[in-house]
Amino acid sequence: MSNKYNWSTNVSPLIGIPMFDNSQSIIDVPAELHPRDEYTDKLNALIQKVNDNMSAYYLSQIKIITEEDHRDINKLCEILSEKYRALFSGDKEVSLKYTDESFFEIASKLDSRLEASDPDLSLYDSQYKIIEKPLSAEFIHDNEFFAYWRLAGSNPGVIKQVNFLPKNFPLTDADYKKVMGPSDSLQSALESNRVYMLDYADLDGAVAEEGFAKPEGGSSGNEIIGYSYKAMALFATHNVTGKFMPVAIQCGQAAEDSNPMFLAIDDDDHRWGWERAKMVVQGADKTHHQLSSHLGLTHLLAEVFAVATIRNFSEAHPLYKLLISHFEGTIRINHNAIVALLGPGQFVDNLMAAELSKLAEKTIEYREKFNFYDNFFPTTLLNRGVTDTKGLPSYPYRDDGLRIWHDINSWVQRYIKIFYKNDAAIKSDRELVNWVNDIIDNGKVDGFIQITTVSQLVDVLTMIIFTCSAQHAAVNFTQRSYMMYTPQMVGTLKFEKPKSLLNNTKAHWLAMLPGSIRALTRIGIYTLLGELHNGYLGEYTYANGKEIFPKGENLEVDAELELFRESLKLTTSFINKRNSDGSRLVPYDTLIPANIPASINI
Repeated sequence: MSNKYNWSTNVSPLIGIPMFDNSQSIIDVPAELHPRDEYTDKLNALIQKVNDNMSAYYLSQIKIITEEDHRDINKLCEILSEKYRALFSGDKEVSLKYTDESFFEIASKLDSRLEASDPDLSLYDSQYKIIEKPLSAEFIHDNEFFAYWRLAGSNPGVIKQVNFLPKNFPLTDADYKKVMGPSDSLQSALESNRVYMLDYADLDGAVAEEGFAKPEGGSSGNEIIGYSYKAMALFATHNVTGKFMPVAIQCGQAAEDSNPMFLAIDDDDHRWGWERAKMVVQGADKTHHQLSSHLGLTHLLAEVFAVATIRNFSEAHPLYKLLISHFEGTIRINHNAIVALLGPGQFVDNLMAAELSKLAEKTIEYREKFNFYDNFFPTTLLNRGVTDTKGLPSYPYRDDGLRIWHDINSWVQRYIKIFYKNDAAIKSDRELVNWVNDIIDNGKVDGFIQITTVSQLVDVLTMIIFTCSAQHAAVNFTQRSYMMYTPQMVGTLKFEKPKSLLNNTKAHWLAMLPGSIRALTRIGIYTLLGELHNGYLGEYTYANGKEIFPKGENLEVDAELELFRESLKLTTSFINKRNSDGSRLVPYDTLIPANIPASINI
């Protein structure tokens, strides 16, 4: 076991979560834990793109540009560049609080110079100059797209099939028929596995149902009151068309607590109540995505296996070679960006409504309660009841994810059999035993147990590789397309939930959206998160560019790796066919193998 790398459970604000101990460094993690050099080049290019977009926005919106305006815009770009490089390079000497205050003050000054815009979507649309508007902007107020979001969007692992409605969601058959038509019934849909729900009850403690005030930014002293709720939503597959559609939304857990049942009815009386209810669901989904699906259950989970691997395996060990490229840049991004983004006034604090300490506590809770074996990809699909292709014919995340899982599993199985001929070989491998014990003793992964068989080892390694590659890709690289465009999703609602079915207006819906500065900063961070691709699944190289499995070094490994890459090509063909056959509302390119980085590095 290496004494060079140690654990820490004192990384603020994630106290108690096992992470790499980087307390001795004032700047960055050790150089050997950095991603390849081209990563920085890609990052710098994206930062420049963000700055060019922001500059073009202000120049297009200020009627008469002065020299002072030019200086302010250049200073704004300089501050933003400094902040992003600090986040991703780990320069702890840069004060994020100072850069944020300076950014807000200058941005507010420039905002006061903007021409008045129509109080509608043009406020947000005008911010896309160099950067193109994301996919979701094409489907504003589109119910079918709102439903498809659950199957191929930014948080596709939450929807669950139900055969009965929970008591606190009193949807009637008559209301169901108002949306789905008289030829269907709620009972028939339930019995044929066509009813699915979102339920954000587990956000308890991490929402702001009564509103929570946070500083707007800068030194103005102004505060913004934000709201978020533990929403519930019901969807169903149409019995004739097979389309997956939204049916009803309840904005909180208790129907009697000013939470009427909003239906997907598009008429003048109900349209804006429904749109407001959809935004409540989006706020809950965004909070769950960031705290659980993304940060807690990919980044922080992968950290455990990355630390255990560099602590316990020699570089010549076959499991080190199999795993190490799947951890490229992971420890660095976790310590430099993730921890900083959870700081006061940073990304999570600004974009989520609840108190920051509560958001951090919920992230810790999600990570600690995550059971390793219960969340193998095929198992979690079964547990959520989403394997029935008649009840849910098209589910891109499920369909493509299963292909990737089986590709990885087959490759790992063939690779492991080269080095472990029987179960006894598992027990006699001292480095492997140490690795397992380190995870059990120090990693705090719920349900992780001793590995005693070859088949168990294969499943464990498959889960690790899938999490670091496909699962992270599914929740990270969809952020740009689905979460960037402010009118489609916000985590902090500026106006409270709708409390009655009638008398809701477009003005009420617009009042839920954040101001222009926060919308503009979202474009920046989601461009970086959604466009920085580094490496790909099936590539096995060290961060220095050298091949992990040089051809000719081990002919058996060469043959099995080639089979893996061929299977990924077949999966690519499968996905491309599904994307073009009309079964998907829009193409789902996220899990095309070439689009899946091998590791979590952004």
